[in-house]
Amino acid sequence: MTKYILLTIIFSILGCNKGKSEIFERYGIPEILTIRGIIYFNSTNHGYYFATVMHDTEENDLLPNSSKPSDKQIGKNSLEAVVYKTLDGGKNWEKIISLKNYCFTDHYVKDSLIFLVISEEINSGRKKIVKFDINNDSLSQCNLLFEDIYSLWADENHVSIYNSTKEIDKIYSISHDFQEVKSNRTVKEFYGKVIQIGKSFYSLLKNEKELYNITNNKTKKLSVNGEVEDFTKQDDDNLLIIGNSDSKDKEVQIYRYNVFNDELNMVKAVKGYSIIENFQSQDNYITCFVGNISGLFVKFDLLYSKDKGNTWNILKLSEPYMVSPSCLVDGVLLTDAGFDSMQKINLNSK
Repeated sequence: MTKYILLTIIFSILGCNKGKSEIFERYGIPEILTIRGIIYFNSTNHGYYFATVMHDTEENDLLPNSSKPSDKQIGKNSLEAVVYKTLDGGKNWEKIISLKNYCFTDHYVKDSLIFLVISEEINSGRKKIVKFDINNDSLSQCNLLFEDIYSLWADENHVSIYNSTKEIDKIYSISHDFQEVKSNRTVKEFYGKVIQIGKSFYSLLKNEKELYNITNNKTKKLSVNGEVEDFTKQDDDNLLIIGNSDSKDKEVQIYRYNVFNDELNMVKAVKGYSIIENFQSQDNYITCFVGNISGLFVKFDLLYSKDKGNTWNILKLSEPYMVSPSCLVDGVLLTDAGFDSMQKINLNSK
């Protein structure tokens, strides 16, 4: 409770927006030595936190004839990938699953299944795919080991991963029950988020300013006035792409791209921001944290739409510095606010 009171005082000094954004205390997830991971809510009450907890290496874990554990040993032996569950919107969390010597690095949600990448080390190490089913809180592992996994996605029948070995870029597709492995195929180099529209999966190639159709192995050059940083789904025909303008003035620009007729149009320009984080959408709601460097940190506001991107608004946040990880569900955006607390942003209020 002392931490929460201190947090409230800090917010008062910084200046809080009490309209749609609120901070509440979180119980059940240790703040110390916990690496922020992935938040997923399938309703405003029911959610999961996939976190990595670091533990002190015990004396009996030391290497032979050594009084000090090696860096690799600390990185491997002290890790624990933990799944926490909440039924009250993030106030109370229960530890339901633990994977020793692993950490969570990436994920993809397909209906009631969450496919996750686990790694033996934080910044390197061999990787596996695990499947978490929110219907029964069960987790299963794929026995295949990969040297690296750069991207992860899934359709109705298979989960696919992209990795690069000996300069050959390939996709491996594995059945949901981890029994069948489809034939591999060579693809273009890509990383990170994958979005499905229709039967095709897309990735954003930031450096090339291109949209990559992974399914058809084709790219589309994006004629934008600046850089591209992130993208999200607008509807069954369109993707929204966000980036920074080339102009000297700070400006964030949002473009709409129709995947069926290749039309690209700017739909929104917001001045005064230079940093973009976590562009996401769910049903009619679209959110993105936009900010600027403030001292040693980045201070964010929330750019959001409640009508699939037709109109946009800016919201000042109660906690503007710690905004990740986050999850958007039913018009509510929930974030880890640090200091054993969560931030709830209700886009439907007022």
